[in-house]
Amino acid sequence: MEKIRIKYFTDKIEKLDYIDGKSDWIDVRASEEVTLHAGDFALIPLGIAMELPKGYEAHLVPRSSTFKTWGLIQTNSIGIVDNTYCGDNDMWRMPVYATRDTVIHVNDRVAQFRIMENQPKIRFEEVEHKFSTIENTGLQYVGRCFIIFIYVTGGIYYGKSYGEVLFKREQSSCNACYSGAFCNKSFPY
Repeated sequence: MEKIRIKYFTDKIEKLDYIDGKSDWIDVRASEEVTLHAGDFALIPLGIAMELPKGYEAHLVPRSSTFKTWGLIQTNSIGIVDNTYCGDNDMWRMPVYATRDTVIHVNDRVAQFRIMENQPKIRFEEVEHKFSTIENTGLQYVGRCFIIFIYVTGGIYYGKSYGEVLFKREQSSCNACYSGAFCNKSFPY
């Protein structure tokens, strides 16, 4: 289990706690009372700062009840806190837009977060050819089962499941099957 160093800016909010078995999201609370009128924008102070492990980031989102309870929308949809935001004064805040007059009290659970591993390093490769695209799909009843058809640029693939269709498509593009015919080697379905 990873340990994360955390600083609380007030003793008026409950300490963060991971609730095993219920959810892997962790609730965060308002650390100050905030009064908003319809149309107002605010940064709700959450009263915490964290030193996230290298290679990790936190995803901060509203709780499912935040809009219903206070009429608040998080203005950036999702907040990303990277591991460089870890100074002594780097308190987490939630940017919100009020759709109605509302008051958020100290210790109200307004948001939640989870810790995620950073995206791996990737390299983009420029190509000159059009990508294969799914142009149409179909479902046809044959005998006692349905057959799934997917019409893709460069071919028609069919099978009893979407996984089977994708497997056939992958096989048809391999060197052993350059003719476009489905080769039956190691078919998992």
